[in-house]
Amino acid sequence: MEEVSGSLRYGRQIGRVELQAGAVLAPMAGFTDTPFRLLCKRYGAALVYGQLVSVKSIIYGNCRAAELLDFLPEEKPIAVQLFGAEPREMATAIKMITNQMAPDHLPDIIDINMGCPVPKVVNSGAGCALMRDPGLAAAMVAAAAEATAIPVTVKMRSGWDAQHINAPELAKLVEMAGAQAVTVHARTREQFYSGRADWSIIKEVKAAVDIPVIGNGDVDSPDSFAQMLAVTRCDAVMVGRAALGRPWLFAELSPSRRDSFSPPQPVEVIALAIEHLKAALRYHGPEALYKMRKHLAFYLKGLRGSHRIKAALLQASNEEQALSLLTEYQKYLAGLEQNG
Repeated sequence: MEEVSGSLRYGRQIGRVELQAGAVLAPMAGFTDTPFRLLCKRYGAALVYGQLVSVKSIIYGNCRAAELLDFLPEEKPIAVQLFGAEPREMATAIKMITNQMAPDHLPDIIDINMGCPVPKVVNSGAGCALMRDPGLAAAMVAAAAEATAIPVTVKMRSGWDAQHINAPELAKLVEMAGAQAVTVHARTREQFYSGRADWSIIKEVKAAVDIPVIGNGDVDSPDSFAQMLAVTRCDAVMVGRAALGRPWLFAELSPSRRDSFSPPQPVEVIALAIEHLKAALRYHGPEALYKMRKHLAFYLKGLRGSHRIKAALLQASNEEQALSLLTEYQKYLAGLEQNG
């Protein structure tokens, strides 16, 4: 059964993970940690992804890698995303994950990144660089799939540049190598995050493979969500940057919630920002204040008088100062609402 209901195609699964109605949270370095993932789950994210983790850092026992791989039971189903350029290292890192984690605390999906465009990753031969070497990309998937019973998936882009669009061909290769789903960010590496996503590439990938296809790129509203599904026939939709400072987007995209859901007013947005900051401080400790600056900037985007508090938050040296600034700004917004 693949009945479309304005969201996911019911009945499609990634291994034993059944895709539920709603959007999927994209992996975003520096953003998709546990506090943010939990907020997105609360608002209806069907599946969440962790941050990008280097297989070398796992093999070398880097404590940062362990932190990035960690998650809470209530975040499930969850995917962890790995990057690397050596099949043997990919297999070793995956075996370490499965051996070191409790059986009931394993991720539901292991995703191999073939779409990251940043030079640090690409110059190591990983990320989107793998799209320039389809044979190696397939070998990475085969090694990963052989190393674990956890479903292995791939996130890729349309191609390296406009002259080398190869997502449909690569998707078929990784399917044959053992991938159980593919996500396609419909931009090239050359585009990074600029320009428009070409959804026709997602449609071509969907036609090329039998495994589930998750579409990604330029979905930021119920209308664009429905349009991507209609245009591409993809099995699920992934959203990333559009959810920053706006985790309630998942409720707006959820068929079971969107009709009764009302987006938060400015005062409520700041209340959510305060809640997010407090959760991050509990989870990460004092260093969360620095990590949260980018998140807070997204919550404040477009709100009246926010330029002043943005500057002040950058200067805040402790959590008390930051929370006080946000509370005072919330009072300011409440006054604006009362005065019409």
